[in-house]
Amino acid sequence: MPQLFIKFLPNVNLLEKQIILDNLHFNRGDINSYAIRSTFVKLKYKNDSIPKNNTLHELNKGMVTIGNQNFGQYKAEVNIVKQFMDNSDELKNVVARVVDSNTEFIDFIKPWDKFQFIDVDDFYVGEKYDG
Repeated sequence: MPQLFIKFLPNVNLLEKQIILDNLHFNRGDINSYAIRSTFVKLKYKNDSIPKNNTLHELNKGMVTIGNQNFGQYKAEVNIVKQFMDNSDELKNVVARVVDSNTEFIDFIKPWDKFQFIDVDDFYVGEKYDG
């Protein structure tokens, strides 16, 4: 099962970290070329409030996003961006980025594959990861 090291953005909240780190993620079976979509997790958090946070207008490969409160049925859906995507509607919160040394593995996650995220700062205890 792929495990991707990620670096969280500085102002990510506790709920966003829990959605990313405390769940086993599955890539949807109906894949697309823009993002790996982990959708089962949204059912667990459907009643939680996920306010807009880090709604960058341009999403690039390796960014990890969560659908925010304004995204309707896609609220709490986790995406790993595979290629440039527009987010000018501000429906996705950018919460983390797959570290550079792991971005090549994004292309190997296939339909229905399980995957997990590892916070690189927790892995490098006592050190500051800057890659």
